[in-house]
Amino acid sequence: MATPPPRDLMPATLVEAGIADGFIEVVGPTGPLIVAFNPRGVSEVAPRSSDARFVRQFTDRTARPVFPVADMPVDLRRPLERALATGRLGRLPLDLRGQTEFQRVVLETVATIPPGEVRPYGWVARQVGRNSAYRAVGSAVAQNPVPVLVPCHRVVKSDGHIGSYRFGPAMKQRLLEFEGLQPRTLDTLADEGKVLVGNDRSRIVCFPTCSRGRRISDADRAWFRNTKAATAAGYEACSKCQPY
Repeated sequence: MATPPPRDLMPATLVEAGIADGFIEVVGPTGPLIVAFNPRGVSEVAPRSSDARFVRQFTDRTARPVFPVADMPVDLRRPLERALATGRLGRLPLDLRGQTEFQRVVLETVATIPPGEVRPYGWVARQVGRNSAYRAVGSAVAQNPVPVLVPCHRVVKSDGHIGSYRFGPAMKQRLLEFEGLQPRTLDTLADEGKVLVGNDRSRIVCFPTCSRGRRISDADRAWFRNTKAATAAGYEACSKCQPY
């Protein structure tokens, strides 16, 4: 009597051939994640839910079949583990098929925001050369298929408040806290109009979470509501975080 093939042989073969995507569960910074992938790279990331729900959402978005598999290739697994551990995308390949060119550029820009720092939507818009397109940037960020890896949780409102998140504000808060930030403090500063922080000695102004901005002593710290106020006071933009 012939031995039946392993149950996951056919899905694994389809994934390896690039005909379908596979998905596995991994440990993320704030809990379990489902990660979908194919030979092009990681194609979707979502918080752990039922397999049926994830399959339905993935298929609706991509029109491709997706199957649970035992594991992913080691040449993809290792950079994925590094990206989750460091908060930096590094050499992890992504499959962003279905995203427009604008959406791709937005996500590539968001991926440059360092762990433990945040940037407003307007900053992303300026970086992609579309200064007034912050609403379009917000839409692109909201449709990010690979959150956590492309850290859309590090994008905040232009007034400094941490804002919403595709998977809810609680998850955004946990991700920021994991990276050493205090979301409530950020919201409190925003309530007080403290959106930019200046160094009274160097006359340089930064975002409050910029590594340079965090090093400003209390005695030398000056707060500004917006770039117009900082410029009027004679401050220049930090070359690292580029607030304007």
